[in-house]
Amino acid sequence: MKLKFTDLLYFLGLLFLLPWMLLRALGNKPSFYLMKRAICEDIDSEIFFWIHGASVGELNAATYLIEKIENDYPDKKILISSFSTSGYSYAKQKFKNHKTILLPLDFSFITRKYIEKIQPKAVMIIEPDLWPNLIRILNQENIPIFLLNARSPNISIKNKFQSLLYGEMINKFEYIFTQDEVERNKFLKFKQNENFVITTGNMKFDFPDQEVLISQEVLDLKLRASKNKKIICCGSFHAGEEYLLINALKNIDAFFILVPRYPKESEIILKNLEANNINASLMSRNETLSDVKVFIYDKMGDLISLYGISDIAVVGGSFLYRGVGREGHNLMEPANLSKPVIFGPYLGMFEQFAIQLIHQRGGFKVSSAEEFYDALSNLIIDDQLLELTGKNAQKLIETNRGATQNNLSYIMNAL
Repeated sequence: MKLKFTDLLYFLGLLFLLPWMLLRALGNKPSFYLMKRAICEDIDSEIFFWIHGASVGELNAATYLIEKIENDYPDKKILISSFSTSGYSYAKQKFKNHKTILLPLDFSFITRKYIEKIQPKAVMIIEPDLWPNLIRILNQENIPIFLLNARSPNISIKNKFQSLLYGEMINKFEYIFTQDEVERNKFLKFKQNENFVITTGNMKFDFPDQEVLISQEVLDLKLRASKNKKIICCGSFHAGEEYLLINALKNIDAFFILVPRYPKESEIILKNLEANNINASLMSRNETLSDVKVFIYDKMGDLISLYGISDIAVVGGSFLYRGVGREGHNLMEPANLSKPVIFGPYLGMFEQFAIQLIHQRGGFKVSSAEEFYDALSNLIIDDQLLELTGKNAQKLIETNRGATQNNLSYIMNAL
């Protein structure tokens, strides 16, 4: 009865969304991958670990986990799945040695076909992306499921349907590894055996042990920038957030590299800066950098390299509210590179890390153009403060590492 009811709900949802999906398909939107979710792809059935993340952020958190498995258990094959098409594209590019799929539609007959084809020995789900039929059928097939880097969605116990469905899924997991005690306590409201809910830390602190590979384009940019000026990398900026910079751009002597979250917004950002008499240049135009205050890096894939050549990191996506679940971008990447980090008040999943970063004196939260100017100018004029703040940021990363190894140890002992 549950099976039919769940599938019926999915069918009704698909019917409701069908006009929107057809419009996106007619517009050749790359996110229209419905058929790939329904047709079981050619997948090696000797998969040991099936690792799933909802999107880019979750799969990025799994980077070190995948590297550890490759190094410590090279004979165990990995399958990687993502719910979002952006996560799927990211995984195909980043984890080229492993098969990558879009998560199948959670109809019981489709999901069962995938599971029978894959036959994984263990399934790891990164953070919350829970699908009732997927979890139920894995459990029926006696395939252990582990929830890693777990964060609990806000499920109200008073909502009987939500809490019952959520509780049933949670109790089918072998282990739940939470980021902190606050999250653990949320899961304990639903998990029947508290011994299988363990706080192991945040996997996003576990960066692979390797030096940042600076691309040739980024090296050329560093050479072209004035050697006498500090370099400020403003990463993952959204159109509209550049207004926060205007006062600093006009009054602080530094070279700013602005990296739009979406390159298609570069022209909008450029026009807004020029309208405020800020001399800016687009990378794609290949212009000279003489007298240029802002260089807009309208290309994806080099943000870590750009943080690497910079003196200070400003993380966008945090200065304008863009809706629930869309706040903030990764503060940990520049912190791991010993860069002082400046960010805004809208942080989403990085809120807890931001609190730690402020307490550790490794970063600054600003809520206005005036606060941004003050934080940036203080770092620019005081080299000792700049160096110490960067070291504090990296120390926070270093002292919080270890969640990935802890999770993998528990999993291997359970198998």
